[in-house]
Amino acid sequence: MGPVAVMRMEHDQIEGLLDRIPAAADLRQAQSLLQQTLQVSRVHFSKEEQILFPLAEQVLDEDRLAELAVQWADRRRVTIR
Repeated sequence: MGPVAVMRMEHDQIEGLLDRIPAAADLRQAQSLLQQTLQVSRVHFSKEEQILFPLAEQVLDEDRLAELAVQWADRRRVTIR
């Protein structure tokens, strides 16, 4: 499995865990699901910061990176400087 497939799988896992929290049987189960989500997210974010983002900076030129930043901000309704 390639790195992009692994990253997508982790995104799916995070989304799946988050989707399960509202249906938790009790507070303990909800907390456990949230802890699992945080654990997977932290590992995933680390991979993005250490591997994926530096690779993108090597492969993509500054204009393309800027375009992607604007698209990302628009989708999340945030302002970037």
